[in-house]
Amino acid sequence: MSLFSYRPNATLYVCNDCLTCHIKRYGRLLEKDMITEDHVRIMKSLNRYRFLTLDLMSHVLGIFTDPLRGELKKLETYGLVLRQYFKYKCENEEYRSPVFYSLSPNLPFEFDACEKKIGCEPWNKDLGMAEVMSLLNFNMFHIILKAYFPHNALQAQTNYKIGGIRVNGRYKLKSKKFFGGYSYCIVFSVMDYAEDNQRISKRIKYVLDYFENRAEKKPWFLLLCESSLQASYLTEKISAEIGNRTEVYYILSSDLDYDENPFHVIQSIRKEDGSIISHSLILEDWYQ
Repeated sequence: MSLFSYRPNATLYVCNDCLTCHIKRYGRLLEKDMITEDHVRIMKSLNRYRFLTLDLMSHVLGIFTDPLRGELKKLETYGLVLRQYFKYKCENEEYRSPVFYSLSPNLPFEFDACEKKIGCEPWNKDLGMAEVMSLLNFNMFHIILKAYFPHNALQAQTNYKIGGIRVNGRYKLKSKKFFGGYSYCIVFSVMDYAEDNQRISKRIKYVLDYFENRAEKKPWFLLLCESSLQASYLTEKISAEIGNRTEVYYILSSDLDYDENPFHVIQSIRKEDGSIISHSLILEDWYQ
C-alpha cells in the first residue's frame, strides 16, 4: 500500500493548466453531454472525502483505475478537479508524494450541504502536506472500515464536532457484547512532526473532560500515525499529561490494507529501556 507520510518543507505542485470552470463553460459542457453520470459521481466523492488518490477513489466508486484515470483527466481539463502532489528533498534526493485529487475552488454549481461529511474546507494554494496526508490516511481507514461492518453494527460520524473541537471520526460500536450495548471510539489522524502531533494530548484531554459529566460512556482513542517511533513519543506525552484516564491505541498507516480489517491491526506502543514495545489489541468481532 502507499504510505501517506509527512515530510517537512514540501512544496505543493498542481498539474492543471486550468484551475476553475466558469459557469458559461460549464453550461456548454452540459449542453454537449460532456458531463457524464460518472463525472458527477467522481465529484460527489471528492466533495465527501476532500482528498482522494486514484486507488482510493477506485475503491469508493467501484470503477477500475484505468477508465477512472481517463475520466479524471477530462475533469482536470474542464477545470473541475485538481490533480496535485507534493515534492520534497531528502538527503539531496528529490521525492514526490502520491498524486491526489480534490475539487477545484469556485465550482460553477453547489452540492447539497448534507453530502459533505469528511473534509469540509475548500482547496487553497497554501495547502500543507501534513493536512493532506493525515486526511488521506483517515479516508483510507474509513473506507476500509465501512466495507467490513454491517450498518447496524457500526455508526460512523466523520469530521465530528465535540464541544469546541472536531475529531476525524467518532465511531459507535454497537453490540450486546459491550456493557450498555455500545462502545465509543474517537479517531485522530496525526502526522509526524506536524502541529497536530504536538497538541494531540490536549485534544484527548478536552474530549475526556467533555464526556466527564455526561450520561454517555467515555470513549477510547485510536490514533492513525506514521511510525512506531512517532507513536512511542505520543504515548509518553499522553501519559505525562493525562495519566491513565483512558485507553489510547494506534494504527500505523503502513498497516492499512484493503484486505485487512483495520480493527485487527490496532496496537499499543510505548518506549521501554530505549526500545519500542508494541502489543496487538485483540478486538473481537463484536458484530457477529
